[in-house]
Amino acid sequence: LPFSIDIDTQSITLEKGQTANVMLYVISPAYDFTRSVTVNSSTTSLFSDIVIASEPKELYLSDGSKTISIQITASENALSGTHKVLLGAYNNEIAVSQFITVIIV
Repeated sequence: LPFSIDIDTQSITLEKGQTANVMLYVISPAYDFTRSVTVNSSTTSLFSDIVIASEPKELYLSDGSKTISIQITASENALSGTHKVLLGAYNNEIAVSQFITVIIV
């Protein structure tokens, strides 16, 4: 694969209104890989119980790897429970993603 991903945690617990930072590592073993890669995310929660933000959305892996800080927020009106959040990266050839568990208390 031209790149892979790793996430610094597999599970987070949030209170309503709380935000946690998760680190997404996009790793390219091919140092000549110069195409852009886009960060993507989705959640199994209904409505907007979980809000996901990341910067940058698009990056270049010309130096081998990048670290992206992703903010995951439980809204003030979120329903308590266990949710799955999909974090990953893709280009025009492949998509690589991993789930993490988000528990809202």
